[in-house]
Amino acid sequence: MSGHSVRRLALAVALGLVALGTVVAAHGQPRPWRGAPGPAQLGQLRVVQEDGAVRFLAFVRDRAADASAAPADLVGLSVAQLGGAGPLWHVRAEGLHAAREVRYGEVPAGFVQELPGAGAAPGLEAGVEYVVVGDLGPMGTLLGASFVARRP
Repeated sequence: MSGHSVRRLALAVALGLVALGTVVAAHGQPRPWRGAPGPAQLGQLRVVQEDGAVRFLAFVRDRAADASAAPADLVGLSVAQLGGAGPLWHVRAEGLHAAREVRYGEVPAGFVQELPGAGAAPGLEAGVEYVVVGDLGPMGTLLGASFVARRP
């Protein structure tokens, strides 16, 4: 991913631009596909919170008419507090690496952590709303969601 793509992904998170994907409700349940077919209906970023971990998974549909979605690979992911100053945590793939699932605070194999520059990802505060933007790579596809962090 180029430096421009990283900045674009970080900016999307900082500004809360999550309209490119399906927004996940506060309890981590995806809202149903709806609306006119278009890029926003072809991808979804899901947030799963269980056993104290927060996992992010991307899904895509081949066609707008498809009811089911297939897992997709992520090549970048940023998390920010809704209305915050900028991303709290950002990871990106190096080379041809990708990940089907990214856990908050854990850098997948073949990825690098860009934010924070050193140390662990900041803890997520229970009851606070966060936005997450995942980068699928091809043609700059970004998916977004929001979630409220739960108590571990």
